[in-house]
Amino acid sequence: MNKGIILSSILATSAPFALAEEDTAAVATRGSDAQSESHALSLDEILRLDESTDIASVFKETPLTVGATVSSVTEEQWRGHGARRTFDALRLLPGTLVNDSVAGTQTVSIRGFTTNSATGTALLLDGVPMNTFSFGHSFYSLPQFNLGLLGKIEMIRGPGSTIYGSDAFFGVISLKTWESNKDRLQAEVEAGAFGYVHPTVRLHKNITEDLSFSAGVSVGVQEQIGQDYDYSDLFGTLTGNPTGQSELKKGFDQRSGFASLKYKQTELNYYHHSYETQGWPHLAIEPFYSRAGQGDYTGSGQTVSLKSEIPVGSSIVAEPLLYYTKSEYDFKTGVFAGPVDTENGLFADNSGVDSRLGGRVYLKQELTGSIPIKWVAGYSLDQLTVEEAAYTTVIDAIAGTPVKLPSVDERFAGKKRTVHGALVQTDARFFDERLQVLAGGRYDSYSDFGGHFSPRAGLIFHPTKESALKLTYSHAFRAPSSSELFGISIFDANQELRPETHDSFELVGMWNPSDAWKLSLNVFKGSFRDGISLVLVDPVTFNLQAQNVNEFQNQGVEFEVRHNAKFFEVFGSGSYVLSKQVQPTELTQEAFPSVILNWGGQLVMLEDSLRLTLNNRHHIGQNSAVESLTYTAVELDPYFRTDLGVTYRVNHLLKSLNKPVDASLVINNLFNRTNLQTSIWGWNNGYGIQDPGMSAQFSVRAEI
Repeated sequence: MNKGIILSSILATSAPFALAEEDTAAVATRGSDAQSESHALSLDEILRLDESTDIASVFKETPLTVGATVSSVTEEQWRGHGARRTFDALRLLPGTLVNDSVAGTQTVSIRGFTTNSATGTALLLDGVPMNTFSFGHSFYSLPQFNLGLLGKIEMIRGPGSTIYGSDAFFGVISLKTWESNKDRLQAEVEAGAFGYVHPTVRLHKNITEDLSFSAGVSVGVQEQIGQDYDYSDLFGTLTGNPTGQSELKKGFDQRSGFASLKYKQTELNYYHHSYETQGWPHLAIEPFYSRAGQGDYTGSGQTVSLKSEIPVGSSIVAEPLLYYTKSEYDFKTGVFAGPVDTENGLFADNSGVDSRLGGRVYLKQELTGSIPIKWVAGYSLDQLTVEEAAYTTVIDAIAGTPVKLPSVDERFAGKKRTVHGALVQTDARFFDERLQVLAGGRYDSYSDFGGHFSPRAGLIFHPTKESALKLTYSHAFRAPSSSELFGISIFDANQELRPETHDSFELVGMWNPSDAWKLSLNVFKGSFRDGISLVLVDPVTFNLQAQNVNEFQNQGVEFEVRHNAKFFEVFGSGSYVLSKQVQPTELTQEAFPSVILNWGGQLVMLEDSLRLTLNNRHHIGQNSAVESLTYTAVELDPYFRTDLGVTYRVNHLLKSLNKPVDASLVINNLFNRTNLQTSIWGWNNGYGIQDPGMSAQFSVRAEI
């Protein structure tokens, strides 16, 4: 089976509480407090809530001035469309597609660049990098961090290596935990279809004027969706039963917690997460596994960080960060069709432990004068370690008693990587700040394969204070992971691998003529070279090896428009992307939608106490799977889903309540359509993975 790297076109809707330019200090100072008390704000204030971002430049920027394509989503937004798992919150972001991957984990595709191994996207948890050396991504090490403990998620769509190094090949996802600047104790309970329950408790306490403490605990459990499906099975075909029936349970149990102690500008943070799944699709590797088998996942991790802001001289600020993170994972994947049977079945067990110890320091300065200049210089040091990695097979060999074969250490177990990085970024502004000139670069030195330089450049012209024309270039790279370099299971080692490279150009127009209108148009073109893909090197033993064999190109257009009045908001967005493989053979990639259209709105009534939110999403030109030699992907019917949300501030009815109490109802897939999405690993013969039917969930949030 070829691992395959698929380019696709995607764009998801802006969230119901869309963000606009920050132009009042009052809204900026409220932060997460304002998000938690959104009904106390007007619709216009919510649209301008906490728009500033530092993910793409280290400095706080607005969408008009930042030199990258950045999206933000707050908890009020993902609550509005009923997100249950972490990356469900990103389903309504422009240029982003969330995929179900192995055994209930998720992957995120950005602007069509997609690998079924999930590499190329950097994940940050309050600034701490979470990607591992084992697989080069974070979707197994930190598959979920409960949304109940997050206040905001930021995302770069496009290369981010000039700041974040190798991990940020296609984009960057930054998870930011909930925070407050005043004493509060907040509790919330969500409950919904498929046995879903999600309680959350969050606390902030100002101990003294300079010392504060924050903490939170959140648990999310989904018993089962219970989706029936028919399948054609290789083993069944050999025994005269080519068609069978089974059921996907799709259950999960996710638990997260954090604690933060802050003294002035110094923070000590601790995070814990665990995630278990039952009965999800797993990868299909023939002839060893059934195409319709299932997988279970168990994983957990802990992270500790210490960060600060330290004035150096009159205007230079130092921002040091130290961190340590450790995670473990365990996949059980059934070989035959149906659920993993730990009593009588034949299944494989892959497990491992990864750790990452490191730190970085930024020095930054904002110079005023006739030519304002912002600059940042930084240094980072990381040590990534694969502490454990093993493979075990369990078979039903004797009278229903499972026999566990000896555990075998993977060839990449025990491997280490040390990375030194240095960066410089500048932003100079000319002609009364109408023209921004951006330049910068980062050099990374690796202990196991050498170094790489990632440059970045851009021009931003502001015809007016409310508009911007941007022309940007970014280069990124991805270093091979430990499993690609040293081999895994039947995959052979290849220590001659070169890093993948990605070059991206963007031309962006933005116009915000007033707080009532927001418009943007983005044209982009990218090329991806030296793509690492699994190649069959021995047809007798079916051995595979990671090799630099692929080259891809993509180009496309994204647009977004929003209009809000006093009592309502309407929005629309869309994209068209043409993507193709040009090496080793030319092939148009259609595993993901070539066209996505999104539209909806929000209506505010009863003195801002009642909010109705509607989101519609369309996928057109979507294939059922990544192409493979063992099955042929087919074009899926157009995807169309409608989600309806209703939020009511109970205080409007019960005037005696002193603290805010909100009740919310979200109905997903309102018209109960049968929607299929791409199976990136070809599960179920490559026929696609079905979305759940119509479902609902109800929540109550209260200040205590």
